[in-house]
Amino acid sequence: MSENTAIHDENDYKVSFWWELLCTLSLFILYGFFVAAFSYKVYHDQSISAFLFLIYELMFLFMVVIRNLPKRVSASYYDWSIAIIGTVLPILMRPVDIPNEHMLLIAMQFTGCVITVTGLLTLSRSFGLVAANRGIRTSGLYAYIRHPLYSGYFLSIGSFMIQNFSLINLVIFMSFASLKIMRIFAEEKLLLQDPKYKAYAEKTKWRLYPYIW
Repeated sequence: MSENTAIHDENDYKVSFWWELLCTLSLFILYGFFVAAFSYKVYHDQSISAFLFLIYELMFLFMVVIRNLPKRVSASYYDWSIAIIGTVLPILMRPVDIPNEHMLLIAMQFTGCVITVTGLLTLSRSFGLVAANRGIRTSGLYAYIRHPLYSGYFLSIGSFMIQNFSLINLVIFMSFASLKIMRIFAEEKLLLQDPKYKAYAEKTKWRLYPYIW
């Protein structure tokens, strides 16, 4: 590695670190409004879907707080934009006055939560927001699909959207899903530079759901 390359990598890391700190603090502020809105709905209407969504997002916030500093993080404004917007969008969704809390949809939402929790337990403190190398994980659900967290996201948040259907929630979910797909490609673009991840990706074919994609 040349001296210039080393300096460039160090500068990229410093910029990303401060941006990561700023994003974390901003998330706490945004989550305050989210928690207030959903706690009210859970308390007054005993909404199961709102309760599951609230627990789901608070678990995610906890993982953001305890995550490790990355070995290498993207300094691309594109990568940061899709990560930040994709993270914020779900907490802009709101429960409707009369949700369609069908047992099948509740089960789907709960299953999505379980998939995400299982993936988070495997990642532990290697969880992160923006495309970064915080260590390669290949055990647990990662032995079958490369992005189990996103599989859980789509199932849980999609089920919440159907139970609390509104045009705004639909637009938010579709935007969220599009950004998550973009984020998968951004993450893999960076991670594939690691020989360990490249070997893992060749072995583990499916990204989200077996035999689908």
